[in-house]
Amino acid sequence: MWIYLVIILSALLLHFLWVRKDQYRLGWQMPGPSLWYMIKTICHTLLNTSEGVPKVGMLESIKLVKDHISKVPCRFWFFTDLYVFVIDPEDIQTILNSPNCFDRGLMYEFGDFFAKNGIGIGKMHKWKQSRKTLNPVFSTKACQGYLTIFNEEINVMVSRMKDICRNHKPVDIQYYISALVFSSVYRTMMGKKMYFQMDENYDLGEHIDKILFGIGERVCNPFLHNSALYRLTSLYRAEQKSSNIVFGMAKKIIDEAKAKWLENREELKNQGVNAASKKFPIFVDQIFGNNLKENEIDDKDVFDNIYTMLAAGYETSTVTSLFCILAMAMFPEYQERIFEEIKTTLPNLQDYVEYEDLNKCEFLDRFIKETLRLFPSLPLIVRSVEKATKIGQYTIPAGTQLIIPLIFLHREKSFWGPTADDFDPDRFLPENIEKVNPLAYLPFAGGPKICIGIKYANTFLKTFLINMVKNFKFRTDVKIQDLKFKANLSLKLTAKHLIYVEKRMN
Repeated sequence: MWIYLVIILSALLLHFLWVRKDQYRLGWQMPGPSLWYMIKTICHTLLNTSEGVPKVGMLESIKLVKDHISKVPCRFWFFTDLYVFVIDPEDIQTILNSPNCFDRGLMYEFGDFFAKNGIGIGKMHKWKQSRKTLNPVFSTKACQGYLTIFNEEINVMVSRMKDICRNHKPVDIQYYISALVFSSVYRTMMGKKMYFQMDENYDLGEHIDKILFGIGERVCNPFLHNSALYRLTSLYRAEQKSSNIVFGMAKKIIDEAKAKWLENREELKNQGVNAASKKFPIFVDQIFGNNLKENEIDDKDVFDNIYTMLAAGYETSTVTSLFCILAMAMFPEYQERIFEEIKTTLPNLQDYVEYEDLNKCEFLDRFIKETLRLFPSLPLIVRSVEKATKIGQYTIPAGTQLIIPLIFLHREKSFWGPTADDFDPDRFLPENIEKVNPLAYLPFAGGPKICIGIKYANTFLKTFLINMVKNFKFRTDVKIQDLKFKANLSLKLTAKHLIYVEKRMN
């Protein structure tokens, strides 16, 4: 009995090794930490746990490897998966533009259950189709339309923030910012005002946090990569519960929008897609409008793209907004420069920021870029190698996961100089930034798959920060050198964003 079991297991092991023979052969030809070092790293990852989930995740594992060796690209093994760490600009350019490295890494497939065909996870043919459909949704014209919603929601937050100025105690600013962002994103995406900032339906944002948290924990814990094992965990049950609530609500709204489009389909076809988009400036309506030229609307593709944009827009905008306010609080001298710039360039600014105002504040623009440099909302770019690809002098085998660690690339002293860890917005002055390789700064990724929502993000962020600085002063006891990070799907602090808020007396 036992001998048959041993034979079967041995056969399975040999088959596993044979299928991955190119990975092992080519992988071990590359520089990287020793097998013993990798075993220690994995043990360090698994033994540092909280409630069964590793405290030391992919980001920390990469840093351990990076600190151990100096050569790049270098390989390391995350259990049975081969990862290659890349930080050289020429190698990065190859990865971002190669059709062999087009698809996102395996870890993104953990989001298949809600957005398999979406622009964030979909394979090349689905991505091209989605990109074509979504481009008009994130155009300059579309963002000008969204600005009205951004202004309205931000003014609600300003009213809420005035109430906490009387407390004279630090507050967790994340509560207010996440409610603002979710309310803004939901209205621009779904066309529905849900009053999240009034604590109505606020749990929807919390449920999205739980979904993204579950996906992130799967990324960091290799034992949860197996779907069968993951379905036995409390994380899976919490994820499913939250998914049913969030996507059930979203599907109802999407179905209503689809019914409206189908009812008026022939009339809108005759008017043309552009006329239809003018009539319905909201994201979900524009998606259906841009699909009018097709005989059928693919529900799965439409739903997955809306879910992707809803989750991604909420998560990345919240994280970036939080770090911008924290940076202002840590560096009051830059906060005051922004305030003086607003007074000078926008002397007649009232409660609503106009689209033309957004490009007038040059220092604010540099401040945002520096925040994104040190605190990129997505700390890693991960691509999956579909076919063997030459990177530098090494052949990267199919099935390898390529990692561009933005959190380290943006702080690499060989690109940014000896002050790379310092917060200095003036490093983005034209005469300074022209000396830096463009591929050393990728907060929105790059190549054909550069983030489609850059204009949307900048429109929201600048409108938000102009209103915040105009109305409030921020300060904190936290120093930049004391910040400790953790990576789930996005970059976050291990501690809360505790900020003192004071009403600005103009």
